[in-house]
Formats: sequence, structure tokens, C-alpha cells
Amino acid sequence: MDVLLSLRPLQDPGQLDTVCENRGRQIVSDRKKADTFKVKYDRLNRRMFLKGSLGSFAIPFLPSLLTASEARAAATVLPKYIHVNSPWCLPRAHTYPLYLNPNPSYPQALGTNPNSVPWTIRDVDTKTQSLPAIVAFQGRLSYVLDEKWNPFASRMNLVTNAAAYMADNKFNASVSACASSDQFGGVGSPNGNGPAKGYSYSVDYLLEQAMYRSTRSAPIQTLRVNPGLDTTNETFSGFCWSTENGVEKRIPMIRTVAKLASALQGASTSQTGNGSTQTSNRLSLIDAVLGDYNSLMNHRRVSADDRQRLSNAVDLWRDFELKLKGQQSAMCTAPTLNAGETNWRLIHQMSMDAVAYALACGLTRNVAYGLIQAGDAKYDMEGMSDSRVPGAGSPAITDPFYSKYLRWRSDLMTYFLSKLDSLSDESGSSLLTSSLLTWSHSTSNGTHGMLGHTLISVGTANGQLETGLHVDAGSAPVNRFHLTNMVAMGLSLSDIEKNGRAGFGEFSPNTILAAGGNAMGEHDYKEDDPTKRAYDYSKRSHFLVDSEKRKPFFYLKK
Repeated sequence: MDVLLSLRPLQDPGQLDTVCENRGRQIVSDRKKADTFKVKYDRLNRRMFLKGSLGSFAIPFLPSLLTASEARAAATVLPKYIHVNSPWCLPRAHTYPLYLNPNPSYPQALGTNPNSVPWTIRDVDTKTQSLPAIVAFQGRLSYVLDEKWNPFASRMNLVTNAAAYMADNKFNASVSACASSDQFGGVGSPNGNGPAKGYSYSVDYLLEQAMYRSTRSAPIQTLRVNPGLDTTNETFSGFCWSTENGVEKRIPMIRTVAKLASALQGASTSQTGNGSTQTSNRLSLIDAVLGDYNSLMNHRRVSADDRQRLSNAVDLWRDFELKLKGQQSAMCTAPTLNAGETNWRLIHQMSMDAVAYALACGLTRNVAYGLIQAGDAKYDMEGMSDSRVPGAGSPAITDPFYSKYLRWRSDLMTYFLSKLDSLSDESGSSLLTSSLLTWSHSTSNGTHGMLGHTLISVGTANGQLETGLHVDAGSAPVNRFHLTNMVAMGLSLSDIEKNGRAGFGEFSPNTILAAGGNAMGEHDYKEDDPTKRAYDYSKRSHFLVDSEKRKPFFYLKK
């Protein structure tokens, strides 16, 4: 087995003698050392050891047994992007870890405050805390991000205290997708929920335009799913935008499970074999390795003991191949989608299962997903939707949005993350780890707040991001979050920047409040909380220079 693990692609079969001769000397030396310690070779124990260690050693060393071109073609893990967009907010006061005197409250040690876990200064704007350390300190990340998020703490980043430097916050539904917000009657849907003119480029659209230029395409270039009422005449019918030939337009999204099932079936039937690019990649690795193993069996320089080792390895690979085919067959069987379901939680779970299936089986690598409901039978959120009237303050803490509706959405998100984590990418690793999932919202509080946005990313985009961090953005723009994610997915600034502007999205020197007037600052719990957190625009001009607009967050690996 030691011989096999040391092999590299042999362009000339004659090189095998040299390899075996050199390695043979090392084996003799190793066996002398083994004799010194009275190590006895046991065929059964060797096989049991191989079975026990297969999961840890098998995949990583396989590319070294292929030619360079085969390794590039078969072993590349391509990152996947999932953009989950929701209306309204992840409230600032309920997602900021270690918030002072949270209301609603959750169990915290006496004296808990935002500094209870040490901070690390990262740059002039940002500081970080360890998310696993926060979980260890108080058992969860925050009121909204409860214990169900704990398994993902080391693989996610929670960005807080980001700002939307947009010209208008009356109808800012596209902040979370286009980093822009239009005034009423502009490019958006009937009530203005779309980007400003000239900013109709959502993250999913820019990814679609760029990500397939240097890598193979997918049957569904972008899977856009937004379970809801099958109509375009509503506020949140979609958040995907494009500009084509100078025409700005909303990109349609799949609204029903019946249409989602049809789209996936059409993509699946267009594939060869079992419809899985990942399966083909993995089995091609196995076939190539088995060929190399079998070619050694009759070589004159291979000893009887090594032939036995080869035989054991081949048996294990065949077992693994059969297991892989069985697993992939089950994984790449489209989930059942009940078109007659009316429970929004079940509709989303079915839809999320379908999206995970599409990603795991190579049908798409780019997803835009809308999570817009508030409960099993609730399509909208009363109370929150009434809070934007002129002169209104923050919604009451007793509003069901905080204790019920937002938790409903959070539970669906952890369901989705668990589903992605249970599936595998091309290398056999967690699909979630090589992917990048983001969850963003249109506002920072219930009164169309622009300051103190909370943004979440989970996964590393195949190793491109440092994770496990609570990032206090220091009022950096939400644009920076989107730009960081796109660069992690392989986009260049030329892919991202449009219409001669630096960076991504809108950077306005002034913002108009929803209730009228200019926004100079905001607070959590405006009316009655003496420990409320304050937000202001004092650093806005700092972020308006081109170098700052083009700056990603520090956790993007260079």
C-alpha cells in the first residue's frame, strides 16, 4: 500500500522499474524497523484498517494518480452560490450577538455585554469575535439565531452594523440583491420595490454572466425559485434584475412547486447517465485508479505481499464504487413535490430539498431563492407592514414578528443548511462547505431602517473565505458584502462594475427617510430603551471613494 500511495503519473512505463527500485529500498528499511518492534503482518487486520481509513485517505490522493489533464478535468470542485432573499429585516437588536439587555430576552450570564467575548481589530473599519466562542459563552449566537444555528457557527460569518447608503429608503427591497433602492414609480414592481434606474444588476445575474466563461456550463444556469402566489403583481414577486441591450427588467422566478418540478425534470432528462456531473467525476477517478492498480498486479518487481495489498485495495475500491453508485442514485433522485400543498413551511421544505438536489447533482451552480412568508398559513406580516406610516416608531417588541414569524423563517433556514450539509460535492465533502449561501434582507429594522443591517453567509465558496466570525462592519456598506461574495465566486471587478461606476451598486451621499426628511442617525428601541444601540452616518464619506467601493471584507482569502 505504501508503494501505491507514493505513485505519481508515469508518462513512460519504463519509469516503473526506477520507482519500484527506489521505493523498494525504503520498504526494506521500514520492514527492518518493524522487525525490531516485532510487528506481525496480519491480512485481516490490514483489510480492516483499510476499511476504517478509506474515508480519510481515499479521495485526497486520487488526483496524483491521474495525468495532469485528467486531474484538472475530473477532480475540480466548482463552488456553488445560493442567494436567499427575504423582505423586511433580521432586526438589529435581535441578531447582534451578546446584545446588551435583549428584549425579547434569552438565557445569558449575569453582566453579559457585547464585549464578553474578546474582539480582534481587523482594519480601520471592522472588528471580529469568534462565533464558536460566543456559542460556548451563552449557548447560542443571538435571540434570532438560536441553538439550531450552532452546528454552522464555525462555517459561517455573521456581518452586523452594515449600512445601506442609498438615496431612498421608502421602497428598498433591492438593497439585499442589487445594493440599490428605487423611489416609488421607478424601475420596480407596481409599488416601486426594485433597483434605481441604472442599477438593475442583481448578484445572481452577474454571477450567471461570468461564472460559466471559464468552466463548463450547467443545464440550469441559474435556478430562481420564489415560492408564493403565481403572479407578478405583488411586492415581492421577485428580486432578480438584469439589464440587456440597455433595457432594465425583472427576471422571472419560479413561483410554484409544479413549475419547479417541471424545470428540474427537463434538466434531468437532458443529462447522460444518472444525470449527475458529480457522479461521473467521482467514478472516473475510481476507474482511473483501478486501472493503475490492476496494471501493477503482474509486474515482475511487485512482491507477493504487495500483490495481496493490491488485491485488498482493489476489493475496497470495488466496494466503494458500488456504495457510491447506490448513494448517488438515491441522492440524484428528484424529491417528490406535492403541487397541491398549501402549508408554506412544507412548500419551502419541498422547494429547498429540490434546490439541494439540483446543486448536488450538477443541474445548477447558481441559485436565487425567495423566503417571503411568515408562517405555515401566513403569506404576509401584519404589524410590520403597518409600521412604515409617516411618524411611526419601531414596531412594538410584542409584535409577533419578533417572537413567532422571524423564528419560523430562521427554522427554515437551518433546515435548508442541514439539507445542504447532508449531501456531497464532487470530492465527497459536504456540499455546504464548498458552497456559499447568503441570507440578506431589504431593511435593518421595521421602519425601513438603512443602518445596522445584518447579513449572513455560510460556507467557504470552496475555501475562498475565512469563516467562524462575527464581523462588526463599522458601518461599512452592504455593497461590500455582496462584492466580497462575488469575488469569492471568481468574479473580477470588470465582471461586477457597470455603467462606469466603481464597486457594486449604489453609493449615495444622502438618504431620504421613509417618513420624510434626511436620515442623520437611527437607534434600536427608539422610544423606551436607555441602553439602545446607536447608528449614524458619520463615516459615509469615508466609504464613497473608489478604493473603498472596491474593497472586499478582510475574510476573503487573498
